[in-house]
Amino acid sequence: MQLNLGCGMKTPREWVNVDYGPGPIIRKIPVVGALSRHFLRFKWNKGIYLHDLRKPLPWASESIEYIYSSHTLEHLTKRDGEKLIAEAYRILLPNGVLRIVVPDLRDAVDGYLQGDRCARDFLVSLGAIDTSNRSLLRRVYGLISGAGHRCMYDEKALSGVMTDAGFLAARMAPFESRIPNIERVETGHRADGALIVEGRKPRTT
Repeated sequence: MQLNLGCGMKTPREWVNVDYGPGPIIRKIPVVGALSRHFLRFKWNKGIYLHDLRKPLPWASESIEYIYSSHTLEHLTKRDGEKLIAEAYRILLPNGVLRIVVPDLRDAVDGYLQGDRCARDFLVSLGAIDTSNRSLLRRVYGLISGAGHRCMYDEKALSGVMTDAGFLAARMAPFESRIPNIERVETGHRADGALIVEGRKPRTT
């Protein structure tokens, strides 16, 4: 089994796609879900498995082969992120893989310091401000869903959290992975320029 945590609208059929935002919840409500597709223009998959990632993962220990999470960890507090990574370690089989994609804090800071990114764009990249011209419904949705960033990572920080949980961690390039057919769940516009770290759960001796 393979889990796609914080899947959003990327829901490949061969993955168990997990999310807990207002969109997936509303989509499962009869009539209301259909109306949300029309008014919010959100094409949420009704098959998304609803689970709050701040809570323990509802799978047995050593029952999952691969876990993927893209642009989700930064929306959790540092403590909740650490707990999620520890839970991922618990449920992964020996030699199983956790792949995490997040915005790269060092890249954002370097771009700002070198003058390649203005202050506004730098703050947007951190999730500190939102300059997009969105409808009232989408702005309300963003507030409810907790769209802002709560913790940011560079390679050392993310690898450190994964190592502390027991993983053998290494930075990876987009689509470079120990997970077979990673292109089924990973998209270029989300992975390019991002920080990607994979952790392998070592086999017990």
